[in-house]
Amino acid sequence: MIDFFLRHRRLAFFILLILLTALLRFSGFFSFFSFPAFPVKIAGVAGDFTDWIISAPSQIFGLGQSSAGKDSLRIEASRLKITELECFNIRKENDRLKELLDIPLEEELKPIGAKVLMGGISSFSRSIFVNRGTADGVEAGSPVLFEDKVAGKIIKAGRHVSLVYLVNHPEISVDVIVARTGTRGVFTGGAVCKVKYVDSEQEIVSGDELYSSGKGGVFPQRFRVGIVDSVASQKTGVFQKVTATPVIDPRKLDFVFIVKSPGLSEIKDMAQE
Repeated sequence: MIDFFLRHRRLAFFILLILLTALLRFSGFFSFFSFPAFPVKIAGVAGDFTDWIISAPSQIFGLGQSSAGKDSLRIEASRLKITELECFNIRKENDRLKELLDIPLEEELKPIGAKVLMGGISSFSRSIFVNRGTADGVEAGSPVLFEDKVAGKIIKAGRHVSLVYLVNHPEISVDVIVARTGTRGVFTGGAVCKVKYVDSEQEIVSGDELYSSGKGGVFPQRFRVGIVDSVASQKTGVFQKVTATPVIDPRKLDFVFIVKSPGLSEIKDMAQE
């Protein structure tokens, strides 16, 4: 035993100090002082000293390990923050996709989700680019939907990127019906969007909502297209002059769905014959 303490003098010194402090603290030694508060203060100091004596070995010998451990904890905390941010972004994107999926798509339309790569910076923008192409089954003429709205149509399809003309583009037209009355017309894009071929005897007023009729051979039915702005009956004409505003806002397009109606290819083939 003596040999052990001789070899471990530092440890023996610490043990001796601990025993001495404990003996002084609990033997009533401090009660000999006449000042009432003095024993309490001394006992507090002795207690703090005892705690330091007890923790000193681990603080001294574990200093290197503690520093390395702190670095490891900081790295792990940073990694967790990055992971948390990634998870937040994934959850946000998934929520957005779930929201977009909650639209009246028919099974035979075979929707293809696409991300908008380049879009307009104003409400007057007329085209966008999406990250889907012929490699994904996309072809020119395919309708493009956004939420419960008609967004536009594929004009050019590359292998992995496609050009979409929006419904406010002059070259895009959509066969529509008035939701309130069932009156049919053709929504056409341009600087001022119009609803053409509305019979003068049919009822249509400002504020009427326009939905795709599904009769044009391209766009599926029951998707929102626009809202009527003004109506002017022509005294000598067969059709009314109707202007409308598209319901889509090009600035808000982030994810869209490209759909392919089973009959689209057949209609295109027949039209070419």
